[in-house]
Amino acid sequence: HDVSQVFVGQSLIRGQFSLKTSMGKYLSSDSVGKVTAGSTAVSELEQWFPMKTDDGFAFRNIHGKFLSFDRD
Repeated sequence: HDVSQVFVGQSLIRGQFSLKTSMGKYLSSDSVGKVTAGSTAVSELEQWFPMKTDDGFAFRNIHGKFLSFDRD
């Protein structure tokens, strides 16, 4: 498997997490669900709420949009 990106999770408050890239940028999402990795600091846009789903896990952003992933 080729690794194209590695994220480091950091626990914040009340079950919130931030996801930081190997380039030192934080994963963020706006109100329409557009995901970027360009922020150098954590604001509410870089806060994610992990949730268990039927298929595994997903992260909900502050706007109620979901980011999900699978093992492949």
